[in-house]
Amino acid sequence: MGIMAIVGLPFRATATVAAALCTLALSGPAVGRPLTDTTATAACSPGSGPVRVRIVPGHGPVGMRVRITGRCFARHWDSGYGIFLLREFTKPRECEIIAGGAFRFRVDRDHSARGWFKVASDGACFQHGYRRRVTPGLYELGVGCHACLVAHFRVTR
Repeated sequence: MGIMAIVGLPFRATATVAAALCTLALSGPAVGRPLTDTTATAACSPGSGPVRVRIVPGHGPVGMRVRITGRCFARHWDSGYGIFLLREFTKPRECEIIAGGAFRFRVDRDHSARGWFKVASDGACFQHGYRRRVTPGLYELGVGCHACLVAHFRVTR
């Protein structure tokens, strides 16, 4: 087995665990209830996670208010990280930026969601004691937890 295969194995395992946690956080029931208690609708099966997530517009500058809609969100979602932009940087120093700003987000009884978020001007560098400005480029959009990425957003000047 080559070194790339050895290095890739933990990453795949981590990605699998992260995807499972995201599904539980965004589509699972409230803490303490078994998964079978999740309310299923015709469009959303238990554990399916968010679908048809749409952000309008899909790009814009820092400070812009962006609308978000989607289906199959948990009725009582854990807003932990809120709605945030995430991007990996290696220069000038390592930073996986998590940039969350003001937001409002509501999930209806049928598990459809709607709301808005503002593109933050800066964010915390995950597991580091420093921050970084949000700069133009492609970011992932997360809802609730670090691994709960549901769309892409391009920050412009």
